[in-house]
Amino acid sequence: MQFVGLRDDLPDGYQQWFSKAQEDNKLRSPADHVQKTLAVFGPSLTWNYEPLKSASIAQVHLDVTWNGQAAVAKVQHPHVRDQYLADLDTMKYLGEYVNHHDEAKGAAVMLGALAEKLRPTVVAETDFTKEAENQRRLRESLRGIATVAQVFAATTTALVMERVNGMTAAQVIQAWKDGEKLDHFGPRQRRNLYSIYARMVSGGLFQADPHPGNIMSPNEGADAIGLLDFGQCCEVTPQQRILFHEFAVGAPTSEFEANNQERNLEWLNRLGIKVRTAKQAQATANLLFFGQKSPMFPDTKAIDPELTPLLLPVLYLSRFENKVVELRKAVGFEDEANSFAVLMAFRNQIASN
Repeated sequence: MQFVGLRDDLPDGYQQWFSKAQEDNKLRSPADHVQKTLAVFGPSLTWNYEPLKSASIAQVHLDVTWNGQAAVAKVQHPHVRDQYLADLDTMKYLGEYVNHHDEAKGAAVMLGALAEKLRPTVVAETDFTKEAENQRRLRESLRGIATVAQVFAATTTALVMERVNGMTAAQVIQAWKDGEKLDHFGPRQRRNLYSIYARMVSGGLFQADPHPGNIMSPNEGADAIGLLDFGQCCEVTPQQRILFHEFAVGAPTSEFEANNQERNLEWLNRLGIKVRTAKQAQATANLLFFGQKSPMFPDTKAIDPELTPLLLPVLYLSRFENKVVELRKAVGFEDEANSFAVLMAFRNQIASN
């Protein structure tokens, strides 16, 4: 849903509606639920009910202090876990239902693989103590490279952390659409973002949900990157490490390589993305890796579920590259999209290991 919000090759209505899942959800938890959830932190926490923003799993309160320090409190909506599991069943069913339509060819395979791989992560993503652990680990491993907020306290349904000042990519994108010429996410800053993700994957733990609401341009530096929301993280398995190496080493990083359909067919099959023809391999690569105009889903016979957590950041970030450049140019910046920027970051990471 959040990914569709970045699909600039789809009608604008789809983009506007689905981008709401990034950080513009009108859902609000009842005041008594918030009171009960945050009361466990005692006098260390002061807060105001009105949240800054709300997404599908939780709402965020900005008017918060922790022992006098500016903070943010994240409160999980009630009944989220049961609804999340039901949504995965629905996603798998809808993929099978629409798969016979030409514009949705491949939906059954891709959505089925996603549902299978995401189901075991539901418990972790709806346990904020696990999110806090992920955030602490990545704050340490990315120290000096990316801004990750310090965690102050956590329970299974609430998380309190330091406040990081800046703008999320979702906020910047909306400002560009409103005609504001904000100089964020230029070429160097985007390259930093892609290198950070390649480093995380190579390091063994990565944030697997890089939609614009989870990416920040902090106030501390022109090319600095901040990351938010560590509920959906992936611990890299030995099999995924092998797939990551195959992916990075074989990734096309030039127009010549990208247009070699037979090469793409061989590369995708090695990764566990089974396609029938070289033409389908090209269309699949365009969607998953180059952020180009393409069908909504890749027309594949199968996708190895072990690969799907690695695909998601590349898929998101390649779309991010094209979308950001399009909007920056619209407000007057000189910028050019690099369809290979994300793939090059991953290949460079392998080369540096």
